[in-house]
Amino acid sequence: MNALIERGGNILYDAVTAIDLEALSVRFDLVVVCTGKGSLGPLFEKLDKYSPYDRPQRALCVGLFKGIKESPIRAVTMSFSPGHGELIEIPTLSFSGMTTALVLENQIGGDLEILAQTKYDDNPRAFLDLLQEKLHKHHPAIAARIDPDEFDLANGPLDILQGGVVPVFRSGHAQLKNGKTVIGLGDVQATVDPVLGQGANMASYAAWILGEEIVSHKVFDQRFCEHLETRRHDRVSSATRWTNFMLANLSQLPDEFTDNFNYPERQWDCFSSVPRIMSFCEKHATDVTA
Repeated sequence: MNALIERGGNILYDAVTAIDLEALSVRFDLVVVCTGKGSLGPLFEKLDKYSPYDRPQRALCVGLFKGIKESPIRAVTMSFSPGHGELIEIPTLSFSGMTTALVLENQIGGDLEILAQTKYDDNPRAFLDLLQEKLHKHHPAIAARIDPDEFDLANGPLDILQGGVVPVFRSGHAQLKNGKTVIGLGDVQATVDPVLGQGANMASYAAWILGEEIVSHKVFDQRFCEHLETRRHDRVSSATRWTNFMLANLSQLPDEFTDNFNYPERQWDCFSSVPRIMSFCEKHATDVTA
């Protein structure tokens, strides 16, 4: 943001709803919407082809914690409890220094769902005891590194989020009543469950592509949108479809699966149909027996 200001940009903070967009479209050459909250999301057409769910597929409990000893190698790790959910551990630099982010992706109806329903603010000690109990049962490798006397939210009550995400994929642009076009970017175009960490990845990629297209064009109309969609659609839609697929089929796979986190279009090449999945499995079965 400082770099933007240094180059002559201006940052304003204000509440914006769908009814404000027409006035903004008159003031600026291009309007980009990055959040689907409130009245902004419905402005962009939902694409049912890429939106198979109408409710959250995981009960989320996400927090920044202290009192967890780091692994010998600082890295993002993932733990699985079949039938109950997944846990992503992320070393994170916060206001108090290095902390541990725990992303608990709890399956609906499983033993861990209660972690999304039990509020820290109601009784911090009871919540922390419950969390440690569930970690020891379902994710013991992480629980073994907890110091019970130090274990707590890293900075305070704002360090925890609980709830669920309804995955949805929308059109990447919308036309206002005055004929101007607004661009959808990030969550307003593709809202995904955080289980694979693809939300920020594909949003930053799409933002970069949008920047390149803005530099390449002088007119921001329907044709501009077509150029933009041609370039960013494969990665954004593949990240969405891969995440939605894995919510129902998540399992541990070999190195290629992990490497493809950086290339969701390659991942979707592997998982977009039963024959492709079978080919992928046969390939790695051959690698193991060779």
